[in-house]
Amino acid sequence: MTVLPLYSLLSNEQQMRVFQPPPEGHRLVIIATNVAETSLTIPGIRYVVDSGRCKERDYDIASGVQSFKVSWISKASANQRAGRAGRTGPGHCYRLYSSALFEDHFAKFSTPEILRMPIEGVVLQMKSMNIDQVVNFPFPTPPDRISLAKAEKLLESLGALEKPTRTRMIAGKQHTGLEGGKITELGRAMSRYPVSPRFAKMLVIGDQHNCLPYIVTIVAGLSVGDPFIHENTLDAGKDDVNSDDEGAKSEDEDVKRASRKTEIGHIRSEELRAKEERKDMRKKYFDSQAVSCGDFQRE
Repeated sequence: MTVLPLYSLLSNEQQMRVFQPPPEGHRLVIIATNVAETSLTIPGIRYVVDSGRCKERDYDIASGVQSFKVSWISKASANQRAGRAGRTGPGHCYRLYSSALFEDHFAKFSTPEILRMPIEGVVLQMKSMNIDQVVNFPFPTPPDRISLAKAEKLLESLGALEKPTRTRMIAGKQHTGLEGGKITELGRAMSRYPVSPRFAKMLVIGDQHNCLPYIVTIVAGLSVGDPFIHENTLDAGKDDVNSDDEGAKSEDEDVKRASRKTEIGHIRSEELRAKEERKDMRKKYFDSQAVSCGDFQRE
């Protein structure tokens, strides 16, 4: 069996290996991301195993951080994946999810990225290409005008765009005019960094004050979510149980705690005993945190 990976970050040479015939007597197995979902025909593929999942970029409004999250695909994506099998001969697609899940929980089409992501970075890049009237640009999927206005307002507050200088009086009130919104020198410097405008300004200012290595470290930490997954919080999202099960579970926990306390009492080394007690204290904290988070999510 010959197993090859296929994803976008692979070099072109390694990606082209999937089109080469496997050694004689070997079966070719390709483990691919959704990069192989469309516009790709690999000769000799007879079977496709579809997990129904994909990793897409998501945006957290509260923290302003973009991250990748695993979610269910759309029905259109599932059909595209099934179409990879048997392109050059008979084939079959095995789906690792039920038909009920497919019909009830899969969206008809995937949401375009421009509609589910902050667009201030897109606006800044377009401004750097001297496209001042972004609202009139013929997007294939045009974003909401309110989102465009908010993006320009944010870029103005960051100093990346010029503020409108022309105003007019309407019904006795002064309103901001339409002139302005051109990119500044700071904005052009920010557009060279492949990060969000907020982080790009941090990098530009860090470079000006000769502390760029430290700012790069800070931005790298802010650009990702929590890198740690606590083993004691993995069960926080489980469904509720009835009162009888909760009572039995509580009794089991009491028995386990008593047994654990006796086990620690037999440890002769003071240092090792203290270490085990700290470990139990951390576990108790994370258990209570998991319960609190589960109750909050259910509410």
